[in-house]
Amino acid sequence: MVARAKRVALNWMVRLTHRQSTWIALLIVNAAGVFFGLAWYKGQLARSFWWFWPAIPDSPLSALLFIGALVAGLYARQTWVRAMALTPYLMATASAWLIQYGIWCVGVLGWESSLSLLPLEGWVLLAIHAGMAIEGAAVPELAPRLRFRHRHVAVAVASLYLHDFVDYVYNVFPFVPRVTMVPLVAALTPILTTVIGVYLWRRCSAWARLAAQGDPWPGPTYHTKTSHQSPVNAKTLRRARRAPR
Repeated sequence: MVARAKRVALNWMVRLTHRQSTWIALLIVNAAGVFFGLAWYKGQLARSFWWFWPAIPDSPLSALLFIGALVAGLYARQTWVRAMALTPYLMATASAWLIQYGIWCVGVLGWESSLSLLPLEGWVLLAIHAGMAIEGAAVPELAPRLRFRHRHVAVAVASLYLHDFVDYVYNVFPFVPRVTMVPLVAALTPILTTVIGVYLWRRCSAWARLAAQGDPWPGPTYHTKTSHQSPVNAKTLRRARRAPR
């Protein structure tokens, strides 16, 4: 039963990634996140020196990196050599930051109070940041053109460590409900960075093994009799060819 449910879920996700509208929707959602995120941080930005600005709006910057990776990796023309070369660095950094700050926000809000007492705004923040973490982990799995390698992960994790240093040494970290939470949050955040780095490093190793085997990615041909799913019809195949994969 569990194996069948996993196959059905994977089929559903693969079909979604074969739709160009899915990627356009992701671009729109993340662009909205950048806009509203910067509005959320505008007070902190106004109180801080300008050279700290790149370290303050964590979540909006993560979404902006993700938009850059999508545009460069999925929509840039082949002649855009520089943009295409930057794609794995952008995607690795976006993935690491989305997972980091998605989990960070969910953890801080969940630690602060009982979920049953959270206001509507708190639930919205929880949902958005949980979605960020899922997005950062899932998109490289579902879009092979957005995968990255170990050297890209090293750069992404180094940027996170630098970000953690600036946040908690110069006190430009995101808002936390209680000041007494800061010491423990400051201690746990680099640990979370390390865990994310190990996770992404292991994913790169798994992708390398897939590439050595011919990268049998479960695309349209995944829907076979052995999966107990109906084969992909001609319309889905045409859509898959048009989609930016």
